Amino acid sequence: MKKKLLTFILTLALWLVFAGHINFSVFLLGTLVTIICSIISRMFAAEVFRLLLMNYEVKVSFVKIYYIFLVVGAFIYDAFLSAVRVSKHVFEINPSFSPKTVQIKTSLQNLPSIMILSNLIALTPGTLIMDFNILNKNYFIHWIDVRSEDEAALKKALIGKHEKWIAKIFE
Repeated sequence: MKKKLLTFILTLALWLVFAGHINFSVFLLGTLVTIICSIISRMFAAEVFRLLLMNYEVKVSFVKIYYIFLVVGAFIYDAFLSAVRVSKHVFEINPSFSPKTVQIKTSLQNLPSIMILSNLIALTPGTLIMDFNILNKNYFIHWIDVRSEDEAALKKALIGKHEKWIAKIFE
């Protein structure tokens, strides 16, 4: 019961922080949404954990969760750096960027991991996935500021660590 109450209070506090201001209607709506989220999470949490433990060992599940946090953290870091670089190019008097379409081969095998990597690339400012060749496992990426012509350097700069960690999650 203490865990449920603590979860309810933390979720309501998060709701109030995201709302930006506190009044009676925001508090009432937040309470209602928090109750609904608590009921739904209570219904599905046990089933999700049961399926996870049925498919994987406990240690493997925690390792996968660790790599998920690594991928998300690396993405946030890379998105921030890319946003700063793109902003720098926008505000330069004489822009010095070199946009190109590059082709990068991936070692990922299954479709969910390929899709996750595609989304990470597309959501990073300054890059856009134009196409993916499923037979050759090649991404065709439009990149605003290509700094090298070497494919290995491009792969390391764009998808190096993400590809390795996503492979540990899905494969």
